[in-house]
Amino acid sequence: MIPLESLRALNIDRIVLSGGEPTLSKYIQEVVKYYNQLELPIRIISNGILLNQNKIKLFSNLGIKEIVFSVDTLSIENNRMLSSNQSILFKKILENLKNTSTIRRDSPSIVSFLGLNVVLTSVNCNWYEIEKIISYSQINTIDQVKFQPVFDDGYLSHNAPTLDLTKKKSMCYLAR
Repeated sequence: MIPLESLRALNIDRIVLSGGEPTLSKYIQEVVKYYNQLELPIRIISNGILLNQNKIKLFSNLGIKEIVFSVDTLSIENNRMLSSNQSILFKKILENLKNTSTIRRDSPSIVSFLGLNVVLTSVNCNWYEIEKIISYSQINTIDQVKFQPVFDDGYLSHNAPTLDLTKKKSMCYLAR
């Protein structure tokens, strides 16, 4: 774990736990307790499978008040194309997201920030899907949606093509 002096020297003002899947770490409680005593906000980025109401309340009591779900679609059909998650797991993720949204709305002291990370791919990168995600977020007290592009080489670099999304085209495409 990084000492407070080093965090300050690096201008770190938030701890972000991401993965793999951070909810599976056997050290998560120790890590969170350590950073919580430094009085830094702690954010967890998760696939959401294990983020049920009890886990959210446990994390909140430990000091995790900021939660981000990595969800690339809200559609079971698109999930089948994007992920190895079975439909039952995907439904659990959506249920956990909805429950966390309700906690965020009703008890901001438990969940002070709720976000979505969405990786754009050829399956979900269309106006219908993006508007659906944004509309869902507006209705469900989600503070931020972060869209992240993926390129054919798997990297976002200076040499990567530009990802372009226009109203004229209903799908994302790589502009050369």
